[in-house]
Amino acid sequence: GGWNHVCLTFSSKGQAHINDCQVSIMMNGTRIATKVVSITPPGLNAEEGAEIDILNDITARSVLMFGLAAPSAFRMTEVRVWCCERKEDDVKLLMTEYVSAAEMKKKFKVKIRSHKSSPMKSGLLAPPKRSDQTETVRKSLLSPLSAPRSTGTDANNAVQSAQATETASFDAFGVDDKSSDNMNGGQPQDDAAAAFTDSSVFGSDFQPTGTADDGFPISKTDVVSGDAVDKLAANVGGLSLDVSDEVQSVESIQSFILESAPPLSQQVRNSAAAALIRGPPATRHFGGNRGGVLKAYPDYQRCGVGSIAICGAEKTVIYSHDHSPPGKTYPIGASGAIISDSMDEDGSQYLCCFLAREKRMVVFELVSKTVVVELQMTTKLNYWRFLPPEVHGNTLVYMLITPVGGFHWMPLDESPRPRQVWKRGSDLQGRKIVSYEEGGCNGGTGRGMRSTLALMLTSTSTSGAPVEAWCLPVNGDSKGLLLNDDVLGAALCVPPDISRSDTDGPAEFFPYVVTASKVEGSYDIFLEVNAIGIDPTSGMLFRVDTIATAVVGNEYPDEVLEPSMAMGTVPAVYCYCQGRHIVVGIRNKGVVVVYELKDNNSLALVGQKLIGQYLVDAGVRPGVEEGDTEIVLLLCDKSTTKDGQISKIVVS
Repeated sequence: GGWNHVCLTFSSKGQAHINDCQVSIMMNGTRIATKVVSITPPGLNAEEGAEIDILNDITARSVLMFGLAAPSAFRMTEVRVWCCERKEDDVKLLMTEYVSAAEMKKKFKVKIRSHKSSPMKSGLLAPPKRSDQTETVRKSLLSPLSAPRSTGTDANNAVQSAQATETASFDAFGVDDKSSDNMNGGQPQDDAAAAFTDSSVFGSDFQPTGTADDGFPISKTDVVSGDAVDKLAANVGGLSLDVSDEVQSVESIQSFILESAPPLSQQVRNSAAAALIRGPPATRHFGGNRGGVLKAYPDYQRCGVGSIAICGAEKTVIYSHDHSPPGKTYPIGASGAIISDSMDEDGSQYLCCFLAREKRMVVFELVSKTVVVELQMTTKLNYWRFLPPEVHGNTLVYMLITPVGGFHWMPLDESPRPRQVWKRGSDLQGRKIVSYEEGGCNGGTGRGMRSTLALMLTSTSTSGAPVEAWCLPVNGDSKGLLLNDDVLGAALCVPPDISRSDTDGPAEFFPYVVTASKVEGSYDIFLEVNAIGIDPTSGMLFRVDTIATAVVGNEYPDEVLEPSMAMGTVPAVYCYCQGRHIVVGIRNKGVVVVYELKDNNSLALVGQKLIGQYLVDAGVRPGVEEGDTEIVLLLCDKSTTKDGQISKIVVS
């Protein structure tokens, strides 16, 4: 009698025949038998059994069956299906997780929703509830959005575990306007806040456990008309430009057109709209800048602007500005989540969920509705984000920043242990992470491709305190360079002379660093592009040269309505890069200015737009036409801090 944990692993790697695989059996975490066996689907001859297309078609329609001809009193409390072979220590770490609940000998309550229910309530198998919780009825957060149907046993079990996490309800996100003193903006979920903001050291390592529509309904507004060029030339909007050795033609300045979607509250429920404005904890809404990376991974969509994931105790809402409908609800409860781009031609997206109470991460693949891997953490999480695949081996990469340092986590790797890429020195201890990005290239290709430089903005507070810009070498000696101790914003960009079409792979390079800082005695903003190098002997980063500068006027008369956000109001200025375009967004004035970095090391003004709404977040990506840049803006509503809208500007 008693409980026994059984694990079967199948591995076809290194086998002589396509039907052969090595099968291992583990009992209670100990391997007891291993053998190479031949598995040929019934009804196929030897020739058909060797055809990969036939095998793929059959396995796609195969099912797993458990408990057939089970003996009396047989009980099964948990089924997990992994997509990669697990090691013994991985199995031992989580094999008893559900035993205590099963020994309570109380049946889980599973409610299957009626087929006659409304679209926003259909298609969900309600996860089991804990025995000490009363059953409550909660309305869907998005309307009229359909939730995905859960099909995998392992996915259902992971949802059960996530449901048991005691976090604040979704409605508690973003419903008050009180000021924030922490990275979570004072939201009432103490465990999540502590996990994301505590800067004390808990450990130095991790323990692993393992198609959109393009565009949206828009209304177009001309920036200016008639005498627009004359107004720009006369500096009516408060914008001035200082370029060296070049006289810019006024006629070359663009008159931007702002395309705006309907308010969020017209696309989702009011509570969801308020939560989207408030944003996720410990990360930026759209993920952050990607301008310092040289594209090598195939584009399965126009990447650069991530989806927004908002989590509650019972579900996660993912909002994608260019999808129709824009939001989807998943029955996954978590303290926070970040989501990847579409990683293949099938549109596979990976949702990384953090369960603060359990200090555990779970990665879901949303198309197939499967659990990819779990990660048990022994340290606090201060900041995280999805990174472009080019920064580490052209694969799925999440950045995890802890009190120990920065880690690349590749959930799809055969050994998904996070790898430390830089250490957190004493100068960075206790600092709140405002934003993070990576860029550059080590000259490698494919699995050997790596980024070379990290840019991290830090502060002692989420509002009002000075922001520091730090450069860190990636995968090297982590001697950081304090580039500026009081910046308004910063970003990485690829130098213009770096080829994006080199078939032999890109040469090793460090990206440029763009910083926006205050002009002493003025409201103007000083924009500076710097080249960064590294001493091969000492491993120290240093500023090589100032490539270009410009002065952005900031004499706009009124500040706009400012919402309460999980990440606070820093940085005061958003800097984003795409190709040669450098985008500057003055958040509290609702102003967007675009420059072009020229070959002769100068900045040329492309255009500006006074929007008059607070810039909650922004992102840039390639436009539909070659050479265009599309700026996506999340704006706060002019009359309420609990609503907003998505707008975009296309720069030619």
